[in-house]
Amino acid sequence: MGEIEDAIRRADFEAFTREPPKGLKARINFLLGSLKTTKAVTAELGVTQRSVERYRTGQRKHPPGPIADRIETAVRGRWQPKVRGRHRKQAATSTGITVETRARFGYTAPIGTATTAGCAG
Repeated sequence: MGEIEDAIRRADFEAFTREPPKGLKARINFLLGSLKTTKAVTAELGVTQRSVERYRTGQRKHPPGPIADRIETAVRGRWQPKVRGRHRKQAATSTGITVETRARFGYTAPIGTATTAGCAG
């Protein structure tokens, strides 16, 4: 993903009317409700089906860092899709979307050459 898509995604997250689930069990249960099967959740998160079942029952409460990040991303990506859509539609029609970005341009010349050659001063 690029920086612009990330900025739009962050703006979407600010539009939530309710907070997404906080606890691991609640997040896994939300994903199960959204994706319908443990097999689909395992494919989304990249873990085993048994791990998903352990997270759901509370046998494992602290997944490794990368897996916790994937769980959070999956939940936030599916949380309140109508609210996010309404926010995007409103921004596109009335308020607009503003994304700030930075760019650096450089010029490299061999040592001893003039970088202003050919410029009318």
